[in-house]
Amino acid sequence: MMMRSLFVREEDGRLIIGSGVFPEWLDDDGGIFFGPTLVPGGSLSIGLKPTADGLRLRIKSDIRGTPVPCRVEVPGYQIEEFDTSHKSRILTRNGF
Repeated sequence: MMMRSLFVREEDGRLIIGSGVFPEWLDDDGGIFFGPTLVPGGSLSIGLKPTADGLRLRIKSDIRGTPVPCRVEVPGYQIEEFDTSHKSRILTRNGF
């Protein structure tokens, strides 16, 4: 459960993604991946991979019904808000 909380946790009716990810984990060009894990309405897998433009977030989910709101809080990157219907996004580093 502790490892899951580093990647995804539920808070105030939404999913908080990546808040416990250590920046050192993202130094490898291969990126990191977690899941699948159960979330309200289904399951979710998360991938984070460094790119020239920032950090690519990929979400694979089988959420049934209404998409679940998400807030991405990867340390060192701007906070993003969307829902589980979005499958890919580039996160921008803070200060850029």
